[in-house]
Amino acid sequence: MNDELIRALIDRADRALEDAHYLLFERRSFESAVSRAYYAMYYAAEACLLFVDERVSSHKGLITQFGRRFVKKGIIEVTYGRMLSTIYQKRQLGDYEISYTLSETETSEAITNASAFVERVKAYLHA
Repeated sequence: MNDELIRALIDRADRALEDAHYLLFERRSFESAVSRAYYAMYYAAEACLLFVDERVSSHKGLITQFGRRFVKKGIIEVTYGRMLSTIYQKRQLGDYEISYTLSETETSEAITNASAFVERVKAYLHA
């Protein structure tokens, strides 16, 4: 059962990344692109946690548990934990702070980081 859910989460992460690229390059909708990039990372992190039979009920809980279960134990590098925290903050600002705007450079970097994060999670899950 978990294997199917893990695969579904990774598929969802991949689709969210595709959406982020489209929103950046075709629509130039930077806040929405960062939101989709964040969700790509969220789904990938959720797949990691599910892989070790852990479930969370909030975004902050996911970030905290991902850090505890994977980053602090040295399973996933610290850089990826930082990427997840940073994009969460940017998504929060982009989604909820009307006066906050993201630049194309920030958005592109967020999508690049999200792609690297998803690939790192895939490597862990396939190891």
